[in-house]
Amino acid sequence: AVVSTQSGHYGREQVSRDQVAVMSWNIQDSTGDGSNKFENSEFLSILKQANILCLQETKKQVKIEGYLSFNSNRKNSRSGGVCILAENDLRKGVSSVLCNESDDIIVVKLDKNFFKLDFDLFLVCYYISPAYSSYVKKNPDYTANTFSALDSICIRLRQKGEVIMCGDANARTGKLPDYILSCNAPAIHDIYNDIGLEHDIEEPRNNSDLTISEPHCQHFLDMVINNQLKILNGRTLGDTTGKMTCHKYNGSSVVDYFVITSWARDHVNSLQVKEFTSYSDHCPLVLKLTTFEPFVANFQLPDFSNFPCGYKWDSNTSHSLFKKALTSPEVVNNLESIVTNEFSSTLEGNHELNDAVIKCLHSAADIALKVKKPPKNSARKKWFDPQVNSSRRNLNRLANRLGSKHCNSILRREYFKQRNKHSNFVNSKKVAVLKKLNEAIEEGHILDWKKFKRLKQEHDTSPLLDKFDLASFHDFFASLYKKPDQEPDLTHHNHKHYPEPPDLDILNKLMSESEVTSAIKNLKKEKSTDCDSALIPLL
Repeated sequence: AVVSTQSGHYGREQVSRDQVAVMSWNIQDSTGDGSNKFENSEFLSILKQANILCLQETKKQVKIEGYLSFNSNRKNSRSGGVCILAENDLRKGVSSVLCNESDDIIVVKLDKNFFKLDFDLFLVCYYISPAYSSYVKKNPDYTANTFSALDSICIRLRQKGEVIMCGDANARTGKLPDYILSCNAPAIHDIYNDIGLEHDIEEPRNNSDLTISEPHCQHFLDMVINNQLKILNGRTLGDTTGKMTCHKYNGSSVVDYFVITSWARDHVNSLQVKEFTSYSDHCPLVLKLTTFEPFVANFQLPDFSNFPCGYKWDSNTSHSLFKKALTSPEVVNNLESIVTNEFSSTLEGNHELNDAVIKCLHSAADIALKVKKPPKNSARKKWFDPQVNSSRRNLNRLANRLGSKHCNSILRREYFKQRNKHSNFVNSKKVAVLKKLNEAIEEGHILDWKKFKRLKQEHDTSPLLDKFDLASFHDFFASLYKKPDQEPDLTHHNHKHYPEPPDLDILNKLMSESEVTSAIKNLKKEKSTDCDSALIPLL
């Protein structure tokens, strides 16, 4: 039998992939009071609070228009049944995972690329019948086998990604720890080290239900501890007290859980136990997961390079001068053209109207006020133009996002990619500026000391000086100071045509005593010592 409805779009909200809500709810049969619950608008309004629905005790296959449906039902039984429903907008990111261990367990995978996660996330929905049920009495090994199946499924899935498990375990765990106690930790942690698992962290949880029910409690906690999972009930924002999840005639209990692996827990935003309704003895549980919105790599900030400079404003005289400038013929004509022109009511028309009004204001300001000179920043290099500044701002924005979302490997790769790109862009700008300076010195035959000094400052960190640079330097000054009627010196040619530079024997001769004495006398006493530790005043 298939329970279907055409009302799946009731109250649906726009799906946002940067936050996904998962609901776990034991609905106790899809057909309550002989009617289809999925045709009830109030019931559907509860389901719309989540993008992914994990339902237990469906007893039949459930298919809803607008949802991708995954079902698993017991064979030859009218009890049990689990179902996972995902909104169609998430269809490309949700897929079924084969699970043959038990009919009461169903698994889907949330694709890491679609949801912008660092890992594939596996969502496990389960239902465990209570110990006193007729189904368990007919199948004595059911409880142990089902929890064993959950354990083996979790072990298998953890090798491929992170795991979230939710459902009705019918296990009342009180405040028993879901981690290894410190008294037993050393020996167990040695085993964890051998198999490459992290150490358990002692983190107490709250629980409004202090009762412990066996054997479900022990089986459930063993499965949680063996896989280093953490129970979210009683220790998560939205449910810090461990609210009751099930209300029956003989009392209330906590039997519906969300358990999760440590890495996936970093993406948990909140867990809420929703209000109790007449549609089931169980309350819906809604887990909100924060993923990451897609990063737009080609995003560019506005170019402010062409923005006009400010104006000098004097509180005593500028007001009257500017008001008078608004009555000048040029400004009046511009204002009249704005009034007579019919601008469209579109976005482009609004931009045109805005530009026209701003132009009038600047025209009046140019007449009445003085323009502020842009501030001088001597520390800025010449190649730090508006394009480089814009690239730096984009990189800073990306760095801020990575700082707040450091777990996102996609964002991390994009940041370092953009950082390398920015560094190469700055280097290319620097090479272009230095090349232009070099050409101005070499081709002009006029010594521009300001440019030459600037070029020298950019290369003063280089420890080596090529001998061909000396030859080029010699040729430049030889041609600079030669007399007009002097015949060209044929002994000195461009080094490009000869493998050896011009005569530089003076550099190969030993320094004389007089040269050393003269150099010492010309030293400045205020300078610090060199690597030879010789103090200049003493010399």
